Amino acid sequence: MSISRSAAYSRRIAAALFVLTLASTPALLSAEELNSSRGFFIDLPEGFTLISGDGLQSFSFMSLDKQAQADIFAYDPTRYGSIETLVSDIIKKLGAQGTPRYFRYAGRQAALAELRFGSGAQAMRGHALFINGEPRAQATVSPQQGSAGEASYDLVLIAYAANASYTKNKDLLLSIIDGFSADAASRSRPGPIGSQARDQLPKTSAAPGSSNVAAIRFGKATLSIPWQPKEAALAQE
Repeated sequence: MSISRSAAYSRRIAAALFVLTLASTPALLSAEELNSSRGFFIDLPEGFTLISGDGLQSFSFMSLDKQAQADIFAYDPTRYGSIETLVSDIIKKLGAQGTPRYFRYAGRQAALAELRFGSGAQAMRGHALFINGEPRAQATVSPQQGSAGEASYDLVLIAYAANASYTKNKDLLLSIIDGFSADAASRSRPGPIGSQARDQLPKTSAAPGSSNVAAIRFGKATLSIPWQPKEAALAQE
C-alpha cells in the first residue's frame, strides 16, 4: 500500500500535531533541501517533493514512488518545558508505540524513536526525531532567539511508510532523519542518528600508551590521535 492511499490519515496526523507558527515561511533551496528562518535545514533524498503544508505550521514531503513520507512540525520554543514532555505528548497524540532514546544533539535536548501507529490498512511504521529548543532569554535577543541569533524551536520530524513496505524503505527513512541539521553549523557535522550512536560510545582515555590512541607516521614524525574502533565502525555505516 502506498502512502497516497492514506492521504486522509496523513491529514489526521497533521491535525493531531497542530502547531504554533514558524517565524516566517521557509524557502526551498532545491528540490530536496529545505531551510527555515528558524535556522534548521533538511536534506531530503532525491525525488522527494513538497505535497502539503500551510507555509507556516507544517510541511509534508513524499517520495517519487509515493511509498515514503516525511512530516515536519515546528512549535514555539516555550510550548514544551523538556524533551520528555514533548516526546510523551506527541506519541500520545499519534496513538503511537515506541521507546525514545534521549541524547544531546547540537547543544539541544533530543530524542529518536522508532514508531508504529495506525491500524489495519493504515498501519504505519517509521522513525521520529524530537528536538527541544531550550530557549534562554538574553538581553540582546528575544526569548525565541538562540545565542547565535537563530530562532529557537521545538520540533518533530517523522519519516514513515506503510507497515507492509517498511522493511524495504527503512534505510531511506533513516537517511531522512539523519539529513536534518539543527542549524547551519550542524550541516558539516554528524546528523542526529550518527550523533546518538556516538553518544552511546563508552568514554575512554586517550592518554599516551592507551589502546585508544593510534600512531600515524607523517614523514619522520609520529602523530598520536584518539582512536576508537567502535567509532570507526560507525563512520562506515
